[in-house]
Amino acid sequence: MNKRFRIAIEDLFTGKHIWQNYKFLEQSQWWDQERMASYRREKLTRILEHCYRNVPAYSELMRNAGVGAEDIGSDGILQALPVIDKQYILDHYNDFLPLNYRSIKGVQHSKTSGTTGQVLNYTNDAGSRSMVWASFMRFKDWMGYDQNSLFIVFRGRNFVTESMFARMRLKVTDLIKNYKTFDAYNLRESDIDRLVDVLNKNENVVLRGYVLNLVDIASALKSRGLVFHLKAVNTTAEPLLDFHRGLLSQVFSCDVFDQYGFGEIGGVAYECNHHSGLHVTEEHVIIETVNGGEMVITDLDNYSFPFIRYRTGDKAQMKNELCSCGRNSQLIKSIDGRTSDNIMGLNGNSLHWGYFHHLLIYTGIATKRNMIKFQVLQPEPSKLVLNLVSDPVDSEEKKRLTDLIIQKLGPMEVTVNNVNDIPKDVSGKFRAVISGSGTRLI
Repeated sequence: MNKRFRIAIEDLFTGKHIWQNYKFLEQSQWWDQERMASYRREKLTRILEHCYRNVPAYSELMRNAGVGAEDIGSDGILQALPVIDKQYILDHYNDFLPLNYRSIKGVQHSKTSGTTGQVLNYTNDAGSRSMVWASFMRFKDWMGYDQNSLFIVFRGRNFVTESMFARMRLKVTDLIKNYKTFDAYNLRESDIDRLVDVLNKNENVVLRGYVLNLVDIASALKSRGLVFHLKAVNTTAEPLLDFHRGLLSQVFSCDVFDQYGFGEIGGVAYECNHHSGLHVTEEHVIIETVNGGEMVITDLDNYSFPFIRYRTGDKAQMKNELCSCGRNSQLIKSIDGRTSDNIMGLNGNSLHWGYFHHLLIYTGIATKRNMIKFQVLQPEPSKLVLNLVSDPVDSEEKKRLTDLIIQKLGPMEVTVNNVNDIPKDVSGKFRAVISGSGTRLI
């Protein structure tokens, strides 16, 4: 089944128009910056006009900012508007529902809670989903995926109330798209056995899942002395650290391709085969960074529940250089986790979780002890626990880690433990930081 026929069937069943958007994105990825800027300005103007006329919350925000209808197409209009966050939307929820809601095509309801635990019900429309999935289709091209490749997905599923119809629809979708979906919440020996069987029977496989989910799988396969030759590994949902990439590349003998998105806005950025950073899908979103790197994103496609200058809570380092692949899109150098991923020391120093990553790397402990993952716990202000899934760390290494942490945070009670595993949260994601004060990671 060729690519166009597969997508045509999916479009027919879902009401999207992925193929049309995909063919557009094939061309637009090579646009120069001036042409892309003009295109984005037009899209931004259209969605702001929609918000001004139809979304009461944004109408009021614009009026309060001194923005009138005549100002919407002007330069700098986006920066004239305030940054909003999830809590603001929750506090004014009904005002974010468009007055012309019934005229918007293909509206679907969804919800997200992220790591804050605050559930946000939102919608997206067929146009938005079409652009998101088209951008992912383009990303699959960057990974070298073709229609003869099997796409294996480990994903979190609604294992509590998932209906029989939903399960059947998933099976049909997998068949049409040449996918095989595994449950990210099941990683028993029998599940690993099943994966091994699938990998042995298929060539040119692309494997996709949460970073630490795939790291757990790779660790299990490595412990069995198994190595495979895949087409690509696609990581998502959690920060991809260098030793994660190294392990995945080693076990699956292929390049690792990271991507970034979040519940409310998908298809934000993807890594190409030059691995110079994540290319922002500029045809779909506008990214700004504030407050030392926190990303603020505007979705240019979702008219059913617009997100304009929306605070993501994720921190990123942007890259000024262009990628050597020849594309001119903005690059994200790295995703550094949540803005709340800080440990507060007794000396008043607020330490980002990335410090612990670099500490383990630069002391050589991560490499020497074959570290798979780590977690930092702060059960109370004066206590810190560093849990390592690795080969045993000796007393001298523990003392070195403890001394360096105290040097940064003050005279805290530091404990370094070797543990067999670190559990994920109920969403199937991994948290590198958990604090009694609520500090946590994606």
